[in-house]
Amino acid sequence: MSDWIDEEVDNIGRKQAELEDQAERQRALGQQSAGLWQELVRGVEAAVNKINSTQEILNRLGDKLYYEGGRVDTFKIVKGNFPAVYLTVTTFGRYFQVERKIVTNGQSRTTKDERERIELDLDSNGRIYMKTEQGETLHVQDAVKYLLKPLLNY
Repeated sequence: MSDWIDEEVDNIGRKQAELEDQAERQRALGQQSAGLWQELVRGVEAAVNKINSTQEILNRLGDKLYYEGGRVDTFKIVKGNFPAVYLTVTTFGRYFQVERKIVTNGQSRTTKDERERIELDLDSNGRIYMKTEQGETLHVQDAVKYLLKPLLNY
C-alpha cells in the first residue's frame, strides 16, 4: 500500500543526485575553462609566429598574420591583404565565441560576417574539451588548426 510513497522518496533522491551531479559538472567546467583558454591563446600565438616565419606560407599569404592579444578574454588575428580576414575569439567561460569578417577587394567589394560558438564540455574522465557547432570534438592543437587553417586558404 505504501509502495508508491517509497517510489516517490526514491524519485526525490534521484532528482537531488542529478542536480548535485550537474552542479559538480558545472563547477569542474568553470575551473578548467580558464586553463583551456590560456592554452588556446598560447597555442594560437605560437602558430601565428610559426606561420609568419615560414617563407612558403608567407609567399601564399602575401603578408604576415597580425596577432592582437592584449585583452584577457579576447584575441584577434588579422590577415590584411585581400581577401582580408578578421578573426576574433572571445571566451565567455562556458563557450568561446568565434567571429570572422571576410572582406573582398575590387569594385564589387563584399563583406561576409560569420559567427559560431565553440561549446566547452567534460569527457567521461572529467577533462575539458571543445565542441564545434558541427559536433566536432577539439583539443587545443585541433582548435588552433580549426581557427587558423581557413586563413591560409583565403
